[in-house]
Parts: sequence; structure tokens; C-alpha cells
Amino acid sequence: MDSAKPVLNQLGLIGKSGRRGRRINPEEIQQLLLAFHERGGKRQSSIPMADIFEFAIETAMRQKEICNIRWEDLNKDKKTILIRERKDPKNKHNNNQVMPLLGKSFEIILKQPRIDDRIFPYNSKSVGAAFSRVVRSLGISRLWPFNLSKHA
Repeated sequence: MDSAKPVLNQLGLIGKSGRRGRRINPEEIQQLLLAFHERGGKRQSSIPMADIFEFAIETAMRQKEICNIRWEDLNKDKKTILIRERKDPKNKHNNNQVMPLLGKSFEIILKQPRIDDRIFPYNSKSVGAAFSRVVRSLGISRLWPFNLSKHA
């Protein structure tokens, strides 16, 4: 494994992830929220993108992390959520993290219907595709799902 790393690095197959080019701005947040609310009202079975989008902004969680959080990991008394196997480039295993639900994030969770073991029971790739479609339709450039953190 150790001898393969330099070759894989040289071939560009592995390496450090690129730095973010930019952050979302307040005008784009408003545009996207409006678009998600408009589209969400048209289909009852659609992904609640407005809720997921706001939750992502409030928590700085990745879309896959959002789609994997479970009702059993919610502590209503402490207003916290357990994020299982949180992505960490330095530590690949046992990265469970308890995170406080600040801002609107707790209320967003509470308004989700309990239709599954997961709070947001959607395929993270479908969430990313829905996000990308709306971003493209609005003409917003260089904004990747979910490059949303307003706190970082």
C-alpha cells in the first residue's frame, strides 16, 4: 500500500481535495429558498429541498450526513443529533460526533414526518441532483452541493 501511494499520486488518482472557490452569498440563499419552495409545492412526493437546504446551511453538514441522520440519534431534551461516521480525512473510523442543533435546525427536524428510520429519508445523490438542477436553472455558477456553509 505504501509503495503504491506515490504512483497513484503521480497519476492523479489520489490527492488532497481542492479548496472551495467561494461561499454562497445571502442573495443566492434567498433565490434558492424561493425556488425550492415554489418547486416543493408542485409535487407532494418530492424531496423537501427547502428544509434540507436550510438544514445544511444551519448545520454545515454534508448532504450524505443529512440523509443518514436517524430519529434515534436525536436528543430532544439536549437539542443535539449524533452524526455517525462523520467524514474526517485524518481518521477513517469511529467518527461519531454529537452536534448541537442551533438556529432553525432543531425546528426543521421536528417538522419532518416520521416515515422512515431516517429524518431525511432520501438518497443523497438525488438530493445533490435536485440541488444542481435548481442552481443551474437560476444561473448560479461554481456552487457545488453542498458548498453552503455560511459559518466557515
